[in-house]
Amino acid sequence: MRSRRASAQTVYVALRDAIVAGELRAGDRLAEEQLARSFAVSRTPIREAILRLEAERLAERHPSRGLVVRAIPQHEILEVYGVRAVLDGLAARLAAGLALPADHARLRWLNDRIADALQQHDLATAAELNIQFHEGLSEAAHNTMLLHFTRQVHDWVRRFGATTLRVPGRAAVALAEHAAIMDAIEAAQADLAEQRAREHMLHAHAVRQAMLRQAPAAD
Repeated sequence: MRSRRASAQTVYVALRDAIVAGELRAGDRLAEEQLARSFAVSRTPIREAILRLEAERLAERHPSRGLVVRAIPQHEILEVYGVRAVLDGLAARLAAGLALPADHARLRWLNDRIADALQQHDLATAAELNIQFHEGLSEAAHNTMLLHFTRQVHDWVRRFGATTLRVPGRAAVALAEHAAIMDAIEAAQADLAEQRAREHMLHAHAVRQAMLRQAPAAD
């Protein structure tokens, strides 16, 4: 029993990581028999892993293709930003009272690294560092549950594809907004820190919404 559970966990983590990283893309099939061969396990742990992916809405049943990696509909992409605004706002508020000097330094360092990556036109690195910055807000809040939920949301964000930082003018604004959030946190101004964090994410929502309007319609 323990061995089967370990196998199911191994399969689940591998498939989940591949979906989040974009190695398995929306619409890719997750065939039990093929996966069992690939992982050299029986189909039972494959089914257990797949059930977990379905529960997390990372996989779904398709009428003609069977189990596939689930696409994220546009309305859910935009809903994520509403959740992020609340989480980041709470993180910034708590960080204004609880962040340590090391937390302040790490957030400043991450924002500088984002700027460096953008100067080198490395959008992929800038996007990942940007996620680390927002996780850094939750880390600075010293609230383990908040950090857990933030990381869950960021796994969805990693699947969105093109970063909002690619939109002309957005990168400079985002970096300045990050700095403003950090200023409020370091000044222990909880209300202002929360307000700036929420506004920052609402601005990102507007940019993403414009990006989705310009994107070609899906088949």
